[in-house]
Amino acid sequence: MYMQRLAHYSPVTLEYVKAEKIAGQPETLIMQNEAERLLKKIAPQDFIIALDKNGDGYSSEEFARFFEQKMLHGIKAITFLIGGPLGLAPEALKKADMQLSLSAMTFAHELALTLVLEQLYRALTIIRGEKYHK
Repeated sequence: MYMQRLAHYSPVTLEYVKAEKIAGQPETLIMQNEAERLLKKIAPQDFIIALDKNGDGYSSEEFARFFEQKMLHGIKAITFLIGGPLGLAPEALKKADMQLSLSAMTFAHELALTLVLEQLYRALTIIRGEKYHK
């Protein structure tokens, strides 16, 4: 639903990488392998936002202003990195231009994706002064 709503404002694409099998492998190796696959999908000019529990937290209004500033300063593509069950590897977090926390809680990556899409939609309605945001 949010992908359809966002299409009214801007092109949005979703890219997925195959999750690593957790059984029998060290967590660091799993996270490294996932990070390699994620980072291969990112264009050099993208502004990268990694979701991480230790990242910066924003209200919806603050996020809208942040997003608006990025658009005004010529950022053409913003890429969100959402990790798997173990989170993002340190190399993925280092590659990010910023780290964003959706909450102090941990969410399944599917739910995190829905939250990001909803907040992007909300930010765009705030920026345009539309009625969705309350």
